[in-house]
Amino acid sequence: MARKAVQAMSLEELEREQEQFKQQRSELVSKVKKLKVRIAEPDLDPSLSFEVAVAAIADTDAELRAAEALLVPVDKQVAAIAAVIAERKREEREREAEALRPAELEAKKRVVAAYLAFVGALSEAHDVERQLRRMMAPSVLGEMATDDLRKALRRQAGRMHHFLGDLAADVPGSPLW
Repeated sequence: MARKAVQAMSLEELEREQEQFKQQRSELVSKVKKLKVRIAEPDLDPSLSFEVAVAAIADTDAELRAAEALLVPVDKQVAAIAAVIAERKREEREREAEALRPAELEAKKRVVAAYLAFVGALSEAHDVERQLRRMMAPSVLGEMATDDLRKALRRQAGRMHHFLGDLAADVPGSPLW
């Protein structure tokens, strides 16, 4: 059975393929370690002739080089599959984010509307409080719009103008009270 091209595989197929290559790589790494140990500490029969012992070590060395050579393409394939998986997941996240853009726009509009309503209510409260002070009547409305709140509203207006652009066109740069 011919293998499908990596680009034509589904994400699940790619992940299965990656696991297979990782398993192969793990087996090759284990084999390389064992062969290196066999070369470093050969287990040779003392009754063998020198030529037979050298041939046995040479065979082990050739097997080691072959295993190390096989590691290179397996590593490249694992990396290539990982790159394709990462790209597919990135594309999927982008599609999901784009699907949420209309909801984001509506939320931005609601934030601007709520801000304008809040500032409008505070402005009305300020006007009523000023009228009550002119009549020498007590009112707690002055405590509703503290200097800290006005500063925070100005900062918020600046953030809205910066991040929301045209949506925040009706937002005053600074509450007037």
